[in-house]
Amino acid sequence: MLTPYIEQFGQGEPIVLLHGWAAHSGIWQPIATDLARDYQVTLVDLPGFGRSNLADQPFALNTVLAAIDRVVPANATWVGWSLGGLIGLQKAIIAPNSLKQLITVATSPSFMERDDWPGMSREWVATMTSALILDYPAKIKRFLALQFHGVAQKQQLRDCETILTTWPPQPKALQEASDVLLSADFRKQLATLACPTTMLFGRLDAMVPVTITKQLPDTIRAMTFHDAAHIPFLTHPDVFLSQLRALL
Repeated sequence: MLTPYIEQFGQGEPIVLLHGWAAHSGIWQPIATDLARDYQVTLVDLPGFGRSNLADQPFALNTVLAAIDRVVPANATWVGWSLGGLIGLQKAIIAPNSLKQLITVATSPSFMERDDWPGMSREWVATMTSALILDYPAKIKRFLALQFHGVAQKQQLRDCETILTTWPPQPKALQEASDVLLSADFRKQLATLACPTTMLFGRLDAMVPVTITKQLPDTIRAMTFHDAAHIPFLTHPDVFLSQLRALL
């Protein structure tokens, strides 16, 4: 049975923060510290990432979601960044009444490009996955450079690199979570979500094109950070926190 590593801070209404692919929960630390003044914040290392072991279990959405549900408070607001947002969408689809609300950050219901949908190419994802598995410390900077695309925040990029290389992911988790990014497609389910859902985007995001907001159903509240890319909570923390707190 998978038991993800968690850290909890503060008291109040529960908030769960989920990180993205090739990262760990430490990337949320500055945001968690601020929110903990008013809320109970739970940071989760997804299985195979950070301090959570994947062991011989598969990194599949249902398996990961079940593991998270065992260790986080019920009826919480889930805030999921990138891959973490996909996991949040899975929960909102199958168990909407167990969430207070879902807020995704730089998440696409389909990260992969399709005939009628902009996104990342399968070739690029496969190449980056192989590179990170081969030498994570050496290649993570290249991956982060894409996430900081168009944002002049060199110090934040270096800080993020330092954070992520502290606990490199397990190769198995990198590969199988990459497969999730390649296969997941929740576009049709968005229109029928019974859980209040807000999707936050960065206008300069090179991985999740902001143009997808034009194709989201009216039931989804979409907001864009004009000067941010794929990691708005790191590059523009004050603006991000102001918007996030307004949603809570």
